[in-house]
Amino acid sequence: MRTLLLGGLIFLLVGCGFQLQGNYQLPAELEQLRVSAPQFSEFADEARERFRLAGATLVNDSSATHVEILNDSLSRRTLSLSASGQVAEYELIYAVNYLLVPRQGKVRHCRLKFIGTIRMTRILLWQKPVNARS
Repeated sequence: MRTLLLGGLIFLLVGCGFQLQGNYQLPAELEQLRVSAPQFSEFADEARERFRLAGATLVNDSSATHVEILNDSLSRRTLSLSASGQVAEYELIYAVNYLLVPRQGKVRHCRLKFIGTIRMTRILLWQKPVNARS
């Protein structure tokens, strides 16, 4: 009975597309990277570490694939107000603009550039501290 239950559970997990997170193979273009960013960018430090953990080698070679982090920003937006006019919900928005230039191949005068933005949002409910006065 236990074996049947375990088999059924595995079948359900595989059927819904579940996969364990783990190591994955980087594309050949990303095995050697050059990462540049504004000075003191915490995101750039984290991105470099993640690339290293994924198996990429960070180099200063101009012929390697270049990931340029143009800027990152954190902003917030008010989503709702309480009856008294105080903020009830915020949306935090973190955006990273980057430029990806693939490594130089045989065609030297034509290099494609990909410009993109990674944007993450999170909604926070504002709660008055317990000991705060009205």
